[in-house]
Amino acid sequence: VKAEEGKAEIQCSVQKTVTIKSMSTSYIKLAVEDIVTKEVPVQVRTEGTAAEGYMTVENDPYLVQFPSQVQLKGPQSQVDRITGAYVTVDVEQATENVSGKGKRIEFLDKEGQEISLDELPEVDYSFKLMSELVVPVYKIQSKPFAEVEVIEDAASGLSVEKSELSADSVLLYGPEEVL
Repeated sequence: VKAEEGKAEIQCSVQKTVTIKSMSTSYIKLAVEDIVTKEVPVQVRTEGTAAEGYMTVENDPYLVQFPSQVQLKGPQSQVDRITGAYVTVDVEQATENVSGKGKRIEFLDKEGQEISLDELPEVDYSFKLMSELVVPVYKIQSKPFAEVEVIEDAASGLSVEKSELSADSVLLYGPEEVL
């Protein structure tokens, strides 16, 4: 019997000795598509608020993150459903850097909704957990400005009539040991 279009003959090969009790020709419908590889950046999200007098910085260049991207491989229709990846770190009441080592990476679909890779069984991914993640938590400190000191240059022909500051202090943030 010849296979019809869209069907393929099933063949079985076994490495051990097998006794065949009955045999018939069977067919299975196939859907064939390209296997693709795609890299998706992993975003770090924070939830919660650091303790009073402390803060985290969005897009902090001192954030330590590995991996920074996840490589996906599988059928194109399934891989294309994933458009983003993220990990969430809770910084609620933090007064020091927060580690997210071992946090599970979550994936997003085109609508920005979370999608489980359990729904995409043929997709392989390079990482499912963060092996290194540190979110810096900075101390906030207010520093007053000193009085304005004006030094006039008599040769310039200019003089200062009035000087004032628009604020009496500046808000600084950084590692507690530096502030």
